[in-house]
Amino acid sequence: MEGGIARHRTVKEKKLMIKYNIMLSVMLLTLTFMSCADDMGEETARAEETTVRVGITLKSRATTSVSEGYETGSQYENYIDVESGDYRIYFFDGDDRYIAQLETGSFDVADEEGYTSYTVMGEVSPLLVKYADHFKIVILANWGNYDDENLIVGETTINNICETVNPLHSTFEHKTDFELSSTNAMPLFGVREYKNKQFDSGKATLLYGEPISMLRAMAKIEVILQLDQDRAEAETTFADVRLCRYNARGYCAPNGVTSQDDYESWTKDEERRVHLLAGKNDEEYKELPFQKVQEWTDGNGRQEKWMIYVPEYDNSGDDYSYISVRLNGQGKTNNIYFADYTGGMTTNDASSRYDIERNKLYRFKVRISNGNFEVTTSSWENVWENEFEFGTNLDEEGDSTK
Repeated sequence: MEGGIARHRTVKEKKLMIKYNIMLSVMLLTLTFMSCADDMGEETARAEETTVRVGITLKSRATTSVSEGYETGSQYENYIDVESGDYRIYFFDGDDRYIAQLETGSFDVADEEGYTSYTVMGEVSPLLVKYADHFKIVILANWGNYDDENLIVGETTINNICETVNPLHSTFEHKTDFELSSTNAMPLFGVREYKNKQFDSGKATLLYGEPISMLRAMAKIEVILQLDQDRAEAETTFADVRLCRYNARGYCAPNGVTSQDDYESWTKDEERRVHLLAGKNDEEYKELPFQKVQEWTDGNGRQEKWMIYVPEYDNSGDDYSYISVRLNGQGKTNNIYFADYTGGMTTNDASSRYDIERNKLYRFKVRISNGNFEVTTSSWENVWENEFEFGTNLDEEGDSTK
């Protein structure tokens, strides 16, 4: 009997104990949930307090020679496809290592005197606060494809983005009938470093006073025929203008540019900085026809402009690029070289030649006087503006080399 009573009490006690444990567990879970909710609320509040809001300005402009100053680019030379989100804004530390991406909240566009201005406001990871003393902003636009999924915080560098192995992300293909438009925009790249900035809780850090200049991925080449109305050659026109040798693909970003200070440091005497696929020009010889884009008459007579955009090209070797010009009614051509001219002539050797570089305007102004060409050349940064003659007669082969 005692054994049976003892067993009965034990079972009852166990049931009571189980019930007690369940109630205690429910209470503990409730308290834990309430505590987690409080913690999550505190973390959310802290996250909101540490959210970094940044405002920046981008500027897209073109430069001519120093004597001519800045020149406003055309609408689509300055165009960023904001509507389709075809751009990225990245933050890097002072050693060019990736920090975070800007999540854009607003993107405003304004046409200013000499350039197009883009004002951007957005949010970025609080990690940026750690690098307030020295960080960089890199902007990619009109690239079409981006390598976001492979960006690694603290590892990916600016050069990794500019030279990614996947050509879809860092290169573009040039079309022979290339014409800028909203659906055929030129790739752009910009970078600027910032030092000793302050990020305050709940306030936006405005960097508008230190804008980021955007570099175009292609060069612009113009040949302008200028004719006096009172001369016999007044009705002369270009029958054909073409670039002999060019690269069919190019990099969206420049070579080795990791700071705004690198923009203006290129000179012909320094190491060549053109960014070429596999580090060399295309082996195949190709000709690219210019397009006639404008014709007008003013106080100086009649003028017509022919133009193309092209990727960068290395003119240091025997496969150098040049322009071939033929006038109406003439079978022969005259050549224009990307080189220094002295006394109207050039040796056209490697030491005198200029590469075709991104974001530069190469403008050739042609006049015809007594059957001879008189050509003025200018470039955006390399100031080589000289008058020279080549070809002694329009009926003969024109060549400005000695």
